[in-house]
Amino acid sequence: MKKRIIKLLNDAVNVCSEKGIIDIEMIPCIEVEPPKDKTRGNYASNIAIEMEIPKDTTHGDYASNVAMVLASRVGKKLPPGKIAKFLKEQIDDRDNVLDKVEIAGPGFINFFVRENVWATLLKEIEEREDSYGTSDLGNGKKILVEFVSANPTGPLHIGHGRGAVVGDVLANILSASGYSVSREYYINDRGNQMNNLGISVLARYLELLGETVEFPEAGYRGDYIRDLAGKMMERDGDIHGKRNREAAIRDFTEYAAGAILDEIKEDLRAFGVVFESYFSEKDLYRDDGVAELLAELEAKGFIYHDGETLWFKTTDFGDEKDRVVIRKNGEPTYFAADIAYHRNKYERGFDSLIDIWGADHHGYIPRMLASIQTLGYEKDSLKIILVQLVSLLRDGKPVAMSTRAGEFVTLREVVDEVGRDAARYNFLMRRSDSHLDFDLDLAKKQSNENPVYTCSMPMQEFAAS
Repeated sequence: MKKRIIKLLNDAVNVCSEKGIIDIEMIPCIEVEPPKDKTRGNYASNIAIEMEIPKDTTHGDYASNVAMVLASRVGKKLPPGKIAKFLKEQIDDRDNVLDKVEIAGPGFINFFVRENVWATLLKEIEEREDSYGTSDLGNGKKILVEFVSANPTGPLHIGHGRGAVVGDVLANILSASGYSVSREYYINDRGNQMNNLGISVLARYLELLGETVEFPEAGYRGDYIRDLAGKMMERDGDIHGKRNREAAIRDFTEYAAGAILDEIKEDLRAFGVVFESYFSEKDLYRDDGVAELLAELEAKGFIYHDGETLWFKTTDFGDEKDRVVIRKNGEPTYFAADIAYHRNKYERGFDSLIDIWGADHHGYIPRMLASIQTLGYEKDSLKIILVQLVSLLRDGKPVAMSTRAGEFVTLREVVDEVGRDAARYNFLMRRSDSHLDFDLDLAKKQSNENPVYTCSMPMQEFAAS
């Protein structure tokens, strides 16, 4: 409806200009597009018609201050009220959308929509179903949205849930806007955290064999580790107790990571989130892919040696300091893998990338933007959205969430307790970059305090309440 009225007003402005009623130096437009001739500036117009919903309903359903904006642009100085009068006279409401148009104050134009038009609009919404509100704005542009990407070292917790629903809803919006969207989950399946997972499960397995084991300080202590050890025992018996320790750790790591990832996928499906692809970090290292990329960037002068350490010159792109890509011990950093991963994304044909990260990764943004520029891609082709922490409340008190200590409520438990829709809605109640308190009791409450309950009430019950 807002667009329809903007179109009526935009046409009235053009008519006034064409007839010479008002001499407008710059005509407003609905869609502002970059001109092909760059000498004409960044945009074809620097005015766009704004349409607001008045707080006071006596001022109409919509109101615009375009007459006041144009007052400074006309060749012959005219007061906003007179410009508003000219525009009102040229509004061609051939579809009979408007009940009346009024001029108020110094030149506001207030629009009152006919009551029966709203009913017609509801009929259109019903007929078009899920296609209502969609557009071809994206024109098929390929976008990869990467989100969640939690290490497969334990079940998803509610912090992951917030990132999951933000990414999923954003992907839905982009798809509805005509973009070709793919959802991707990046699996951090190599490095110390994975090794610690295998060691943790092996330790619990050896305990089941009756051995006294000093549990690793950096190990994962949740009950799910005991469950995985028990499943290994059911599958293989006691054979791993007699094996070479390093070989056993590798097998336990592979088994545990696979089992946890399967549970993560199932939990996400229950949450209404389905990914088109899961990308393994291990694939980046096949055929020395990361090493070759770093050598290529070093040859271009973006990477330098300091002893046995390799540094990326991110300060050349505004970062506060250069960043390590290869440690003294020869091990690549996460940053090295991320550079290779983002190049892989572009090489798969995506025009734009969107990464959804936890807010604790804020300092990581400059180095990531620096890296894609060294790869030859535009800085603006990568968008990074930060998702703040979530505090889970029960009886008004915070619930502990520590994955490594095993003291946390899983995302699946929250979904099972409050329901998928209530969980998704609660995660979206605040801006993603602001802290969120998720109140389990409120999410289940059957009263007007709970917006999800109110929205799901039968109309008669809602009206009565």
